[in-house]
Amino acid sequence: MWVHPNTKLVGVDIEDAMKKRLGDNWERWDSVRSKDHITKGYYTWFDNREKYCAGIPIPGTPFNIVSSTYIDEFKKPVNNLQARADSMAQKSLYTVIFILAVTTLLVAVIAFFYGNSLSGKIKELTDVADRISKGEMDADIKIKSKDEIGILADAIGRMQISIRIFLEGMRA
Repeated sequence: MWVHPNTKLVGVDIEDAMKKRLGDNWERWDSVRSKDHITKGYYTWFDNREKYCAGIPIPGTPFNIVSSTYIDEFKKPVNNLQARADSMAQKSLYTVIFILAVTTLLVAVIAFFYGNSLSGKIKELTDVADRISKGEMDADIKIKSKDEIGILADAIGRMQISIRIFLEGMRA
């Protein structure tokens, strides 16, 4: 071996060193290391970590360029990115759930107050209509809204005036 990050391996016969180092895994490594053609493949290193090896012969020489790396070293940035993405997705989910809960609560509060307001107006009109039906022509209609309830209140008011005029005409 001429070049290696571990300077203790420079000058070592790689084949003998790998046979000794890999033991039973030697044949798997030997099948992926460079020979007289381009080779590549996976093998298990002595520490039971998966590695990838690629080799290419240098034309016109008996030498090969071989490179290997641990698979988990390539996966680490992706795994970190995946963990960050998962964390962001979890935070987004909590945010959406919070917004949904607040919106639901807000809609419920608005519906409650609007419903009470609406039913209060209907009860008031019902009370006025009941008083008119008993002959109380001076019953005061206090509803002055511009919605359907206001339109109904105006109609009951006109009806009250018509009945009052009719009754006064009958008395005269």
